[in-house]
Amino acid sequence: MSTTTSEPLSDDSTDLSSAGTDVLRWSVRPLANDPRKLAIISGIAIAAGVFGGIVFRQPLMGLVGFAMILGSTAEHWMGSSFALDQKGVKARTVASVTAMEWTQVKRVAIGTNTLRISPLQTVSALEPFRGVLLRTTPSNRQSVLDFIRRHAPEGVTYEDARTEEG
Repeated sequence: MSTTTSEPLSDDSTDLSSAGTDVLRWSVRPLANDPRKLAIISGIAIAAGVFGGIVFRQPLMGLVGFAMILGSTAEHWMGSSFALDQKGVKARTVASVTAMEWTQVKRVAIGTNTLRISPLQTVSALEPFRGVLLRTTPSNRQSVLDFIRRHAPEGVTYEDARTEEG
């Protein structure tokens, strides 16, 4: 049985289900409390649109430039939602969904504000393209890590990756 709270998201954009339940859900929107950075992204997107339209003399190219900047930064201004359940882990940003079943998990890299759930036993060049990246907040980090430890298979490697984050 799955349960989640129905409380509104707090300032850190976190909504956790009760500890010990079968489902844990939350969302993170990095720019929710930083309108200055959101204005910078918007300004750059508009500038890319104007630049593309002028340089290529095609309004469509301006629109493409504008959309590329907004699309590539969507995780920051639109946010991401995350879910952990008995089957596995899922991260969603706009239309992009990344998921993995617990049986596929080999390693968990623990970063400062992230947890990378990986199907790779060791770090490799494929690391950024494999697994699921979970963004956490100070208020939910331990609950998420505890849930992972309860549901991940035996033999999973947990490693400190704080020095690898950029």
